[in-house]
Amino acid sequence: MNSCKIMQGEKIKKNITKVGQSKFSSKFKIKTRLAFKKGKKHDLHHIEANDIELSHVWYDEFQTYPSKFFYIGFSKKILPVIMKMYLTKICNNNLQKAVDNFKYYTTDRLSKKINTHNISKILPIVWSNAQKKYQHQKNIEKIEMTDLYDYYKFLKVLKKLDVYKKSNEKQLKEYHTEWQQKNYMYINEIKALEKNI
Repeated sequence: MNSCKIMQGEKIKKNITKVGQSKFSSKFKIKTRLAFKKGKKHDLHHIEANDIELSHVWYDEFQTYPSKFFYIGFSKKILPVIMKMYLTKICNNNLQKAVDNFKYYTTDRLSKKINTHNISKILPIVWSNAQKKYQHQKNIEKIEMTDLYDYYKFLKVLKKLDVYKKSNEKQLKEYHTEWQQKNYMYINEIKALEKNI
């Protein structure tokens, strides 16, 4: 998302954490995430959006949006690495924090069944199901997760999103290089798993 902002000419602060998390603010992302609480969905029709937005959750309402949709695709084989990234970047390697984050969205009945012993099995299933839900979106296009790791493939993704501007590429290259360096361990692990698919 920050890369799209860079391409649009916005000055982005160096906001990649030491564990490789690229931080950015998006009211749309936050509101679509918080729209589902304790197993109940709230109204999504009055959420302001910028020209390019990101959501970690797919809703039926998106089918009524006059927008072009893309989703990040990944193979099930790399889910353990995605789980590792989530725990490190979002939860500070704290399984209880992962449990608490997940419980915010689930019903009280389901919440009682989730704990630190099973969260590492539950989240990959949820993420796989979310990817399938995005595929319900009409004319949606897939972006391979691994294409985000290779700078030149990533440029093609930005061109597909129709946000690429050569004049802003220097800042983008610096940002992407820093992001790659802070995520090299995960990138190498994912590439190794992808080769064995």
